[in-house]
Amino acid sequence: MIKLRALKMLMAERKLDTQRQLAEACGLRTPHLNRILNAKHGITTPTINRLCAGLRCQPGEILEYIPDEE
Repeated sequence: MIKLRALKMLMAERKLDTQRQLAEACGLRTPHLNRILNAKHGITTPTINRLCAGLRCQPGEILEYIPDEE
């Protein structure tokens, strides 16, 4: 499973205090971002691209692979 990680830390570094500010910086709708952050919706490559552009980071700074439990 791929999970978002360190997002709150990057948001703080970029002076983005709310999900709404993050959504605006990344060109995403706030409800869509909320579903992604709460793992209720998968994340696509274009969304990863928008997050990286908005946060000025590399994908590895926000994504983490966690093996599925067997």
